[in-house]
Amino acid sequence: MVENIVYIGTDTRYVVCLTDKAKIVIRRQNINPFHLNQYAIGEKVKVNIPVENISVLEENLSEKERVKLVKYSYN
Repeated sequence: MVENIVYIGTDTRYVVCLTDKAKIVIRRQNINPFHLNQYAIGEKVKVNIPVENISVLEENLSEKERVKLVKYSYN
């Protein structure tokens, strides 16, 4: 479900709730003006992202641990 939408000029940032405890922030380039206002807050959406475009960030992890986590996520 779309929780928040922020237009930032060249991009639009979407905060999407995947579960009660997991959220994802999606940045979409505003290349096509028809994409603006395509989604609304509260709307259910499907997220399909190629694994090579995902960065996993965990709080309280060192940079080395984050790199390991991201590499692990790609495999």
